[in-house]
Amino acid sequence: MIKWNAKLGKNKEVSEIAVQFCKLLRQIIDNKSEFVTVGYELGLISAYVNIQKKRYEQLEVRLELDEEINNKYIPKLILQPLVENAIVHGMENKIGSGKISISARQKDGYLIFTVVDDGCGMTSEQLNLVRNLKYERKLKSDGMYRIGLSNIESRAKMYGDESCDLNINSVEGVGTTIILRLKEITGVETDD
Repeated sequence: MIKWNAKLGKNKEVSEIAVQFCKLLRQIIDNKSEFVTVGYELGLISAYVNIQKKRYEQLEVRLELDEEINNKYIPKLILQPLVENAIVHGMENKIGSGKISISARQKDGYLIFTVVDDGCGMTSEQLNLVRNLKYERKLKSDGMYRIGLSNIESRAKMYGDESCDLNINSVEGVGTTIILRLKEITGVETDD
Protein backbone atom coordinates (compact mmCIF):
# COMPACT_ATOMS: atom_id res chain seq x y z
CA MET A 1 0.00 0.00 0.00
CA ILE A 2 2.76 2.45 0.96
CA LYS A 3 4.91 1.38 -1.99
CA TRP A 4 2.17 1.97 -4.57
CA ASN A 5 1.07 5.27 -3.08
CA ALA A 6 4.71 6.41 -3.12
CA LYS A 7 5.12 5.36 -6.76
CA LEU A 8 1.97 7.29 -7.63
CA GLY A 9 3.31 10.38 -5.86
CA LYS A 10 0.61 10.34 -3.17
CA ASN A 11 2.89 11.77 -0.50
CA LYS A 12 0.08 12.83 1.84
CA GLU A 13 -1.39 9.31 1.87
CA VAL A 14 2.06 7.77 2.41
CA SER A 15 2.66 10.11 5.33
CA GLU A 16 -0.73 9.36 6.91
CA ILE A 17 -0.23 5.60 6.60
CA ALA A 18 3.29 5.82 8.02
CA VAL A 19 2.09 7.85 11.01
CA GLN A 20 -0.70 5.36 11.79
CA PHE A 21 1.66 2.41 11.32
CA CYS A 22 4.25 3.95 13.66
CA LYS A 23 1.54 4.67 16.24
CA LEU A 24 0.35 1.07 16.08
CA LEU A 25 3.87 -0.34 16.28
CA ARG A 26 4.84 1.99 19.14
CA GLN A 27 1.79 0.97 21.17
CA ILE A 28 2.54 -2.71 20.65
CA ILE A 29 6.26 -2.42 21.47
CA ASP A 30 6.05 0.08 24.33
CA ASN A 31 3.62 -1.94 26.41
CA LYS A 32 5.54 -4.95 27.74
CA SER A 33 2.60 -6.26 29.76
CA GLU A 34 0.76 -9.40 28.70
CA PHE A 35 -2.52 -7.69 29.60
CA VAL A 36 -4.02 -4.38 28.50
CA THR A 37 -7.30 -2.61 29.11
CA VAL A 38 -10.08 -2.96 26.57
CA GLY A 39 -9.67 0.78 25.91
CA TYR A 40 -5.97 0.31 25.11
CA GLU A 41 -6.72 -2.60 22.75
CA LEU A 42 -9.41 -0.54 21.02
CA GLY A 43 -6.79 2.18 20.49
CA LEU A 44 -4.63 -0.39 18.68
CA ILE A 45 -7.63 -1.45 16.63
CA SER A 46 -8.38 2.17 15.75
CA ALA A 47 -4.84 2.69 14.43
CA TYR A 48 -5.06 -0.57 12.46
CA VAL A 49 -8.45 0.38 10.98
CA ASN A 50 -7.15 3.83 9.97
CA ILE A 51 -4.37 2.13 8.01
CA GLN A 52 -6.81 -0.26 6.33
CA LYS A 53 -9.18 2.58 5.41
CA LYS A 54 -6.48 3.80 3.03
CA ARG A 55 -6.79 0.49 1.21
CA TYR A 56 -10.54 -0.02 1.59
CA GLU A 57 -11.77 3.54 1.17
CA GLN A 58 -15.43 2.61 1.58
CA LEU A 59 -14.87 0.74 4.85
CA GLU A 60 -17.10 1.82 7.71
CA VAL A 61 -16.35 0.62 11.24
CA ARG A 62 -18.79 1.14 14.11
CA LEU A 63 -18.02 0.56 17.78
CA GLU A 64 -20.61 -0.11 20.49
CA LEU A 65 -19.04 -0.25 23.92
CA ASP A 66 -20.42 -0.47 27.44
CA GLU A 67 -18.38 2.30 29.12
CA GLU A 68 -17.61 0.26 32.25
CA ILE A 69 -15.79 -2.31 30.11
CA ASN A 70 -13.16 0.21 28.95
CA ASN A 71 -10.93 -0.38 32.01
CA LYS A 72 -11.30 -4.18 32.11
CA TYR A 73 -8.20 -6.25 31.34
CA ILE A 74 -7.73 -8.67 28.47
CA PRO A 75 -4.69 -10.42 26.97
CA LYS A 76 -2.86 -8.01 24.65
CA LEU A 77 -3.72 -8.30 20.93
CA ILE A 78 -6.60 -10.69 21.48
CA LEU A 79 -9.24 -8.57 19.69
CA GLN A 80 -7.18 -7.07 16.87
CA PRO A 81 -6.99 -10.37 14.90
CA LEU A 82 -10.80 -10.57 14.87
CA VAL A 83 -11.03 -7.13 13.26
CA GLU A 84 -8.15 -7.96 10.92
CA ASN A 85 -9.97 -11.12 9.76
CA ALA A 86 -13.16 -9.15 9.17
CA ILE A 87 -11.26 -6.70 6.96
CA VAL A 88 -8.83 -9.00 5.16
CA HIS A 89 -11.13 -11.99 4.62
CA GLY A 90 -14.50 -10.27 4.68
CA MET A 91 -13.78 -7.22 2.54
CA GLU A 92 -11.09 -8.50 0.16
CA ASN A 93 -13.48 -9.53 -2.64
CA LYS A 94 -16.45 -7.37 -1.67
CA ILE A 95 -17.72 -4.92 -4.23
CA GLY A 96 -18.82 -1.56 -2.87
CA SER A 97 -18.81 -0.37 0.70
CA GLY A 98 -18.16 -2.62 3.65
CA LYS A 99 -19.33 -2.37 7.23
CA ILE A 100 -17.83 -3.82 10.38
CA SER A 101 -19.47 -3.57 13.78
CA ILE A 102 -17.48 -4.16 16.95
CA SER A 103 -19.33 -4.46 20.24
CA ALA A 104 -18.08 -5.05 23.76
CA ARG A 105 -20.21 -5.73 26.81
CA GLN A 106 -20.01 -7.25 30.24
CA LYS A 107 -22.36 -9.95 31.49
CA ASP A 108 -22.24 -12.31 34.49
CA GLY A 109 -18.47 -12.06 35.02
CA TYR A 110 -17.63 -12.30 31.34
CA LEU A 111 -16.53 -9.84 28.68
CA ILE A 112 -18.30 -10.49 25.40
CA PHE A 113 -16.85 -9.12 22.17
CA THR A 114 -18.69 -9.37 18.87
CA VAL A 115 -17.26 -8.54 15.45
CA VAL A 116 -19.75 -8.54 12.57
CA ASP A 117 -18.90 -7.83 8.96
CA ASP A 118 -21.12 -7.60 5.89
CA GLY A 119 -18.36 -9.02 3.70
CA CYS A 120 -18.36 -11.99 1.38
CA GLY A 121 -19.01 -14.54 4.14
CA MET A 122 -18.18 -18.23 3.85
CA THR A 123 -19.84 -21.25 2.33
CA SER A 124 -21.01 -23.86 4.82
CA GLU A 125 -18.04 -26.01 3.76
CA GLN A 126 -15.57 -23.18 4.42
CA LEU A 127 -17.22 -22.42 7.77
CA ASN A 128 -17.01 -26.07 8.84
CA LEU A 129 -13.35 -26.18 7.81
CA VAL A 130 -12.56 -23.06 9.84
CA ARG A 131 -14.44 -24.41 12.85
CA ASN A 132 -12.72 -27.81 12.65
CA LEU A 133 -9.28 -26.31 12.22
CA LYS A 134 -9.94 -24.02 15.18
CA TYR A 135 -10.51 -27.02 17.42
CA GLU A 136 -7.82 -29.24 15.89
CA ARG A 137 -5.22 -26.46 16.07
CA LYS A 138 -3.85 -27.28 12.60
CA LEU A 139 -1.81 -24.36 11.40
CA LYS A 140 -1.25 -24.03 7.67
CA SER A 141 0.88 -21.52 5.83
CA ASP A 142 -2.10 -20.35 3.78
CA GLY A 143 -4.38 -20.14 6.80
CA MET A 144 -3.78 -16.83 8.57
CA TYR A 145 -7.50 -16.81 9.38
CA ARG A 146 -7.26 -20.19 11.07
CA ILE A 147 -4.02 -19.37 12.85
CA GLY A 148 -5.45 -16.14 14.26
CA LEU A 149 -8.60 -17.75 15.60
CA SER A 150 -6.90 -20.75 17.19
CA ASN A 151 -4.23 -18.44 18.62
CA ILE A 152 -6.87 -16.27 20.32
CA GLU A 153 -8.47 -19.20 22.08
CA SER A 154 -5.11 -20.81 22.96
CA ARG A 155 -3.76 -17.58 24.47
CA ALA A 156 -6.88 -17.01 26.56
CA LYS A 157 -6.63 -20.54 27.93
CA MET A 158 -2.89 -20.13 28.52
CA TYR A 159 -3.74 -17.22 30.84
CA GLY A 160 -6.12 -19.42 32.81
CA ASP A 161 -9.41 -18.79 31.03
CA GLU A 162 -10.55 -22.36 30.35
CA SER A 163 -14.09 -21.05 29.82
CA CYS A 164 -13.03 -18.92 26.85
CA ASP A 165 -15.46 -19.40 23.97
CA LEU A 166 -14.97 -18.39 20.34
CA ASN A 167 -18.07 -18.78 18.20
CA ILE A 168 -18.05 -18.30 14.42
CA ASN A 169 -21.11 -17.95 12.18
CA SER A 170 -21.09 -17.01 8.52
CA VAL A 171 -23.37 -16.93 5.50
CA GLU A 172 -21.96 -16.68 2.00
CA GLY A 173 -22.77 -13.31 0.46
CA VAL A 174 -24.04 -11.93 3.79
CA GLY A 175 -21.06 -11.80 6.14
CA THR A 176 -19.48 -13.27 9.24
CA THR A 177 -20.07 -12.90 12.97
CA ILE A 178 -17.46 -13.85 15.55
CA ILE A 179 -18.25 -13.78 19.26
CA LEU A 180 -15.45 -14.02 21.82
CA ARG A 181 -16.36 -14.61 25.45
CA LEU A 182 -13.61 -14.09 28.03
CA LYS A 183 -13.72 -14.41 31.79
CA GLU A 184 -13.19 -11.09 33.57
CA ILE A 185 -9.57 -10.67 34.69
CA THR A 186 -8.80 -8.99 38.01
CA GLY A 187 -5.65 -8.04 39.91
CA VAL A 188 -3.48 -7.33 36.87
CA GLU A 189 -0.41 -5.09 36.83
CA THR A 190 0.25 -3.51 33.42
CA ASP A 191 2.35 -0.89 31.67
CA ASP A 192 -0.60 1.01 30.17
